[in-house]
Amino acid sequence: MNTSVSGRKERGLLAKDKENILARLSLLFGENKKLFVFENLKKISEDFLSKKQKWLAERDLNFNPLNRFSHNDSAVITYGDFIRENNRMPLETLTNFLTKTKLKEAVNIVHILPPFTYSSDRGFSIIDYEQIDQKLGNWNNIKKLGRNFRLMNDLVLNHVSSKSKWFTQFLDGHQSYRKYFISFSRHDEISREHLSRIRRPRTSPLLSEFTTKTGKEYLWTTFSGDQIDLNYKNPEVFLEVVRILLSYVNKGASIIRLDAITYLWKELGTECANLRQNYAVVNLFRTIMENIAPSVSLITETNVPHAENISYFGNREERGAHMVYNFALPPLVLHTMQTGNANRLVKWASGLKRPFPDSFYFNFLDSHDGIGINPAYGILDKIEIDNMLAKSVKHGGRISYKTGSDGNQIPYEINIAWFSALNSEDANESEELRVRKFIASRSIALSLGSGIPAAYLPSFFGARNDYENLRKTGYNRDINRPAIRKEQLEKALEDSRSTESMVFFSYTNLLARTRAEKSFHPAGESEIIKYDDNIFVVLRTSPERKDKILCLTNITNRYQKIKPDFNKPEFKSGKLYDILTGREYDTTASLKLEPYQTSYLKPLTTAR
Repeated sequence: MNTSVSGRKERGLLAKDKENILARLSLLFGENKKLFVFENLKKISEDFLSKKQKWLAERDLNFNPLNRFSHNDSAVITYGDFIRENNRMPLETLTNFLTKTKLKEAVNIVHILPPFTYSSDRGFSIIDYEQIDQKLGNWNNIKKLGRNFRLMNDLVLNHVSSKSKWFTQFLDGHQSYRKYFISFSRHDEISREHLSRIRRPRTSPLLSEFTTKTGKEYLWTTFSGDQIDLNYKNPEVFLEVVRILLSYVNKGASIIRLDAITYLWKELGTECANLRQNYAVVNLFRTIMENIAPSVSLITETNVPHAENISYFGNREERGAHMVYNFALPPLVLHTMQTGNANRLVKWASGLKRPFPDSFYFNFLDSHDGIGINPAYGILDKIEIDNMLAKSVKHGGRISYKTGSDGNQIPYEINIAWFSALNSEDANESEELRVRKFIASRSIALSLGSGIPAAYLPSFFGARNDYENLRKTGYNRDINRPAIRKEQLEKALEDSRSTESMVFFSYTNLLARTRAEKSFHPAGESEIIKYDDNIFVVLRTSPERKDKILCLTNITNRYQKIKPDFNKPEFKSGKLYDILTGREYDTTASLKLEPYQTSYLKPLTTAR
């Protein structure tokens, strides 16, 4: 059912921010075009409001920006067809599995990686932004999933598929699409000097050759020859992407992931990465949302060094994303678990802050891509990074490369399943110890604070490297993009001795217990306590400061002793209660942590 909420107040909201919007539009498109773009933004916004769904209008009406995220929020990242069964659409299978297993207690946000028609890169080369891939299901399946979970949608805004309507119209010489892309008449039209400055996330050529109706042309392709970069200097591209963004919102998305925003704007003579215009685009998206769909959150995906990554939060004059991927976290946790030393992690995490009350981190460890190395530069030294790469390769992983400014190939990403990254198949360790090591790594991300936890669905079952999938495609990232039969998975979960069962029930229990605790609210305090290099210690405090939990994670395969008082009055006398096991401890005595044990301690006076 639709309802119109385009009353006087809503129509005036965009005008309230007119000065700010015009300033950003002037930067992007120039003084002559800013009013044209502004008037079109108003029309797109008014059209959205006229069709705004009743449930969304009600959600926005009751929305409090200070409650954008809470301790109850936890996300799962998945492809629509990770779990498959006969005679049922994968999206329906996924929905049934998420709603009828313990995952329902562990997560409330579902990020379905692009479920649209595509030609390559497992969904990130989109043919049609609004057509669900028929092999996965349809929009009704997405809608049904949205009844039980908050939905996070990808807006793949840097590029489109070479098979998309936009690009085929370009090739056919359709005048409306001539400026949708960045085209050159010769492959050497970009000088070597300019080319060397352009930051690349791949080793493939920057320009790809295509035959158009008028002859050969060379198109800007940041990621691959099948992913054609859009030309955001053309306001029609920007307006069309805004319309697509709003269509996702009206179809249930409460979080929009801005994919590859790093490379959005191109200016020869620069790195063509993280340019001033990128931030202006994010700010415009946010301003539009605050006016017509304030409950919707924006998250930026920028696999770059940490300081650049968090710059997408914006500043007081130009607010950016509500949430950013915490890209430095995966390599730092991997380094910590590989070395059994938390020193680097503690030093970095101690300085991790939220710049604004409604700014949050997306605390993940693994994804459909891999473990980015760029974010670790400046935090880990070269020897530490090289050792991390070598150990990952020893564990069966692959390394993806990019082209540096000097033309040489440099490591960009580790492609490996998270369970395999932590555990060597030939190590003399029990499966139980391997699982505990895996859970300890998850505990670090969960206890860290300042954001919400997120995990890739295969990791909920301790998925290992998928060498068969890698052999089929030869694409490094496919080592961590498995698919599994539903009946096979259910059988494994029924066997309490299987890796899948041990990981699944341990991890979902960890998430379910912490989601019930106000101390894990992302807006609460998160104090990193340096004890020694073998134990990662975090004191979590609720926003009201009434609830506290001491999170202890033994990152080694040895027993560790710790006396949990830390000069904190509430932990100095009496009893502590472990919310994970129900065991009680005397605060005056040393606590013995088993190898890779996680213990979340709460003063008994507030525990029950």
